[in-house]
Amino acid sequence: MKKQELLDLLADHAQALNDEGAERLDTATWLVDDGPAARGSSVVALLQLAQAVKRVLVPVEPSALFQSELRAKLERGESEAAGKRPFSREVWLGAAAAGAVGLLFLIVRLLSNRSRPAATAV
Repeated sequence: MKKQELLDLLADHAQALNDEGAERLDTATWLVDDGPAARGSSVVALLQLAQAVKRVLVPVEPSALFQSELRAKLERGESEAAGKRPFSREVWLGAAAAGAVGLLFLIVRLLSNRSRPAATAV
């Protein structure tokens, strides 16, 4: 099965799970009726797993307290982030200093290699 066919199959199956509900969808029947030629492959097990997961997972409505606390945290974080610059002056200075030290190390290393006499072959 080609990658695009597999993606299409999974998308169609997910849509069928959402449309019909996991408890009413029979994956094997769906594959025979609507699915591409994936019958007999390992895709069937994957689709059955998706169906079982859909049956077990149920939507949960968050409490009003949770929603209000989350909203307050997000608003607080947004206002704090708005006042900060992505990179402070100290970060740029540190990066420049590290680059200068690295460049100095390379220059010293290059000069020390030039000053050594070449090894003689035996």
